[in-house]
Amino acid sequence: MADLHAYCWATGKIEFGYRVPEGALTIASGPESTLKREIEVKARHAYDSDVLLVPGVPEADNQYAAMTALIAWVEWAKPSWEAAGLTVSAKEGL
Repeated sequence: MADLHAYCWATGKIEFGYRVPEGALTIASGPESTLKREIEVKARHAYDSDVLLVPGVPEADNQYAAMTALIAWVEWAKPSWEAAGLTVSAKEGL
């Protein structure tokens, strides 16, 4: 079976799927159970639901600040995600 992808929207909301929708940015890919576990422990959880968020993106004042927050979060999490066997999107791909 193909790898699952974790991706996010400009709002910072993280979702999972076997295809990345147009307009979303890929964060990482890998086996479903590993990917979900690794993303969930490093993402921010919304107060009112099970929504996962990229830390700093919802609060960003503009798209540049949001992208900077996304890149910083991915770079921070990258070593542990790669150690778990995930493929992490390169900063240039974001």
